[in-house]
Amino acid sequence: MKKIILIALLLGINLICFSQEVSWEELSEKANKLYKEQKYDEAAVIAEEALQAAEKLFTPDHPNVAKSLNDLANIYTMQAKYAEAEKLFKQALEMEEQMYGPENADIARTLEDIGILYFRQGKYVDAESRRLAPPRLEW
Repeated sequence: MKKIILIALLLGINLICFSQEVSWEELSEKANKLYKEQKYDEAAVIAEEALQAAEKLFTPDHPNVAKSLNDLANIYTMQAKYAEAEKLFKQALEMEEQMYGPENADIARTLEDIGILYFRQGKYVDAESRRLAPPRLEW
């Protein structure tokens, strides 16, 4: 009887974890859909929820946390919340460099996003330096 209860408990815990991960994925997908539809205010709310879910569900150095940071930073860029966007991009970049090393496609994408952020602020020299000095990529 104890084994049955233990198995049921373990299955329940696994289902809860799976459910939370699906919830993070759904939030992330919804935020990206709203972003593509240029509904930035709505996208920001959902992306903030996705980031909170990622931080609760995954370890602090998990790729989904970095993705959530990057997604929210892109939305903030479009809302002209440049200081907040830059902070999140730098957090994501630091995490990605620690996870993958300096030569990775995710890092190149984040550097490109930072370049776009600088361009939108009129920081053309900074934006250009991001464009000209991408990392070597491992595919």
